[in-house]
Amino acid sequence: MIDSFGYGDLKLGMTLQQALDANHIGPALQTGKPADLCTLHDIVGTSQKAWVSKTKPRATRRPSSCSSVSTATSRRRLWPFGARNATTSQETSWGKNMNRSIILIAVTAALGLAACTSTPTPAPDNNATSSTTTPSTSVVTQVVTQTVTNPPAAPPKPVIDSFGYGPLKLGMARQQALDAKLIGPALEGGKPADTCTLHEITGTSAKAWVSATQGVASIAFTPDMTSDGVGAGVTEEKLKAEYTNLKPAVQRQSFSAPADNNPAAKFFFSVDQGKVMSAYLSRNNQDCHN
Repeated sequence: MIDSFGYGDLKLGMTLQQALDANHIGPALQTGKPADLCTLHDIVGTSQKAWVSKTKPRATRRPSSCSSVSTATSRRRLWPFGARNATTSQETSWGKNMNRSIILIAVTAALGLAACTSTPTPAPDNNATSSTTTPSTSVVTQVVTQTVTNPPAAPPKPVIDSFGYGPLKLGMARQQALDAKLIGPALEGGKPADTCTLHEITGTSAKAWVSATQGVASIAFTPDMTSDGVGAGVTEEKLKAEYTNLKPAVQRQSFSAPADNNPAAKFFFSVDQGKVMSAYLSRNNQDCHN
């Protein structure tokens, strides 16, 4: 540690060889040579330096340089900073043949001493290549939120059951049937005053009869209008496989079957040479056709 006498074993007033033997300083820096007036040395294990003069030091409080200093002559070889010994003041110059000794340990932070010499500022390197920073490319991601309005789901496809064809029910008055949007206007010159009018069933090849007195009297159907695939155009075998309660019918129809849970209606099928020629859901005793 730094004290009033030096830095550990490295003491003010040591000769150059004594200072080197103390193993606290390294060899001379800045092309220093033993013949130089002052040599600069690294203090081992620190970032600080020590100056060594070739002249014999005098007792001094604050030396101003290594080459020529104003001192006070003392009987002691070393006068630590702050000591108060009786001296005889004398202005002198250093002799040429005096022994080298350490005159100052330059520890700026601890002692606040001025450097023995100033270190020249290195000249700018004209050969240095300036680095050019390439501006980074900014990537902008745009998130577009689009509201997609799905069209309303189509109503379920109507199927034939014991009461009608979807919203088109047996017994509906003509205007109610038209309002159900499943039949078109009357065909074959039919008029509202007629006893029965025939209408196409929308989206199919089948037709419906509407009675002026009974409302929707009968609804013809094809296989694609049913849940079991039975209708006009299927085989007799298919018909009998699905309708196991068939009974022989009268007049133009071959078979009839009861409408489940609707005693006011029946299913009628006309069969020729093993093929179903027509299929109807009809009200009992309807007055539009046989």
